[in-house]
Amino acid sequence: MDEQISKVPDSLESLSGHWEYHEGEVMYNLVLDQQGNGTYDWQQGRFKTTSLLDKTWKGRWIQLGNDREGGFEAQLEESGLTAHGRWWYTRIGNDLDPIEPGGNFILTRSP
Repeated sequence: MDEQISKVPDSLESLSGHWEYHEGEVMYNLVLDQQGNGTYDWQQGRFKTTSLLDKTWKGRWIQLGNDREGGFEAQLEESGLTAHGRWWYTRIGNDLDPIEPGGNFILTRSP
């Protein structure tokens, strides 16, 4: 069940647009709406922002194609064009307490 964002602050709107997700040599394109929600191509991925407060960006991700989901937290740089963060699993298939740790990523706004 999706969490609802009761009030969308102006700063959340700054997340809308095209972003590139980088994790090592891996790169995915994200297209986010005014609530910071969107999709990416890998495993039918979905990206959901749950909060943006004092440049700390938090949310969830789900990959329907491989039955996995998790969370993320990132710090936006002052420019708002780059964020450095980490992601983790909250579910892999029926396993609600997976031991796989996740990883680090960088998001950059595409021109």
